[in-house]
Amino acid sequence: MKLEILKEGDERLRVICKKVDKITPRIKKLVSDMIETMYAKNGVGLAAPQVGSDLRIIVFDPRTTRRKHPMVLINPELSELSGEIRGDEGCLSCPGLWGEVTRSAHVKATGLNEKGEEVVIESEGGVLSVVLQHETDHLDGILFLDRLDPAQQLRVMKEREEL
Repeated sequence: MKLEILKEGDERLRVICKKVDKITPRIKKLVSDMIETMYAKNGVGLAAPQVGSDLRIIVFDPRTTRRKHPMVLINPELSELSGEIRGDEGCLSCPGLWGEVTRSAHVKATGLNEKGEEVVIESEGGVLSVVLQHETDHLDGILFLDRLDPAQQLRVMKEREEL
């Protein structure tokens, strides 16, 4: 089932999400619905707070091919952050807004998949590195807009008024 994506300004996007204690049928359904919603909106990632849930769950598929390869991280933790990359980011919760964000190039992410199995993902400087950090930020109430430098924040504020 496709879910409604919350838009910037909704206070639920600013909540620090809770750890998932047990993978239940309800959690599996949420994950499935999040994946369906992400693809329906042509996104590369989606975090649970974007669909109104306060749980630490992200889904993503940073591949640029038409084949679907969804990935799931429940209770994701990022480590071994190093290096630096800078690039344009947007967000399904901030439609029409883009900005250049600096992120770590190397990322190691750990968590659980929807079956409760441990997952380890490492990425070096690609879309996956950015997506992991962007979606994990959502779990801590952080939007990509918060990571823009002051000049870009002013530009985005003007664009927001024009939308």
